[in-house]
Amino acid sequence: MTIRCAVALPVISEDGPHVSIRKQAPEAMTPVELIEAGSIAPELVALLWQLYEHRCVVLFSGPTGAGKTTLMNAHMPFVRFEDRPISIDEGSREVRMPHETGVSLTTRDHEDDYKRVTMADLMTECNYLNPDLEVIAEINTPASFETFGETLNTGHGLVGTTHAEDVQKLVNRVVEQGLPPYLLREIDLVVFPKHVDGERYVGEVIEFLGAEEYEAVGGVCGAIEKGGSTVYWNRVAHRDPTGTFQFNYDHPALPVEEGGGAEGDDPIGERLEISAFAGPGAGEDSDGMTTLSENAGWEDSADGSDRDTPAGEPDRPGGSVAGADGGQRRPTCTMRAFHRIAERTDRPVQAVEAEFHRKLRYVRYLEREGLEDFEALFSFVADLETNEAATVERLRRRGEP
Repeated sequence: MTIRCAVALPVISEDGPHVSIRKQAPEAMTPVELIEAGSIAPELVALLWQLYEHRCVVLFSGPTGAGKTTLMNAHMPFVRFEDRPISIDEGSREVRMPHETGVSLTTRDHEDDYKRVTMADLMTECNYLNPDLEVIAEINTPASFETFGETLNTGHGLVGTTHAEDVQKLVNRVVEQGLPPYLLREIDLVVFPKHVDGERYVGEVIEFLGAEEYEAVGGVCGAIEKGGSTVYWNRVAHRDPTGTFQFNYDHPALPVEEGGGAEGDDPIGERLEISAFAGPGAGEDSDGMTTLSENAGWEDSADGSDRDTPAGEPDRPGGSVAGADGGQRRPTCTMRAFHRIAERTDRPVQAVEAEFHRKLRYVRYLEREGLEDFEALFSFVADLETNEAATVERLRRRGEP
């Protein structure tokens, strides 16, 4: 358990001394607890599961006390059990890793240069230890931003937190810390948690895009000019004013809470019968990106920087639309997250989509079973990674699904 204490003495504080104590909970929370608290959507948990498992780059960004570290730690059991995650903490240890192969490194401040351990020292040591995933708990100081930039260039998976409450402030902070704007393109997903009226929840999730990808997506996206470069972003998910999570992927076969289970009907490893990236009524670009056939109906905002839902269409998750005959809606996707995972794993995007459906079924199963033990979740995920088919069959025979 980590306890952080900050003291402002009367020398610098007129009404001092003032003391701030932050104590980390003895047990890490799990995604199930976050879902039950209304802090995150099951669909986002399934997507983060994929990103953690496939060694992608995920950043949790928000103000102090918003729950960034809590969100980051809650999903650590999704890192493959045979991988070696290495955490780099500045000053105090905050990362929770259930892995026997995990390594925790912490900086040490000392007046003697020979006894001081800096972020740069830990970065060098980390590379010698052959990491599969690097975890940087606090990316706030110039040294930690430099470490963050160097890690992005190594190609390792990376998970971290920083202080910026929205995408504009995040871009400003990264550039002002001396990192080139193009490095943001290496981040697969950015999660912005919020702390409002005592409630902590994921407010928005975005991804950074290239210029061509930006032109292909629909929904809420924008372009930010900074440091002589243009940074493009796209919204992946958000929580609306009613407290409902909206996810920019919609499919009629998505598992729902009432029917969630671990067994599923789709064969493991197979593509979905109907995909958001191919099929009647949907256009497809050279990368397999599905676009709405009514793409001309998308309107630009007055400043041309943000694009919202199609003109005359109500806001809805994933931009789903009913068929011409008024029947079942067709699957749609207005984000590139699946494509990023497909590129990293050398798979068709349809296979990544099918994997997302399976993981969402497991999340629904865990939610229904109320699995709130950190180590038990890690064991369950490890069983799935070792032999997914056998694990599902064992659950069927026990009558758990």
